[in-house]
Amino acid sequence: MTKEIMNKRIKELAIEAGIYTNESKLLHKFAELIVKECAEVADTADATREKWQSVGKFVKEHFGVTHD
Repeated sequence: MTKEIMNKRIKELAIEAGIYTNESKLLHKFAELIVKECAEVADTADATREKWQSVGKFVKEHFGVTHD
């Protein structure tokens, strides 16, 4: 995914969450930190696959997301 597409998606998600800001650098950094943690959690889930039905479920549980 190119940086331009990623920035567009970050903005779309921010709007969906009700976050309206002109601080694109801060928003991008926040999104980058979330993505990095998701990747680390996914790697952990992959290493312990037998315990989890899906990596997505593992990531959601890690962040306390209980609904879609």
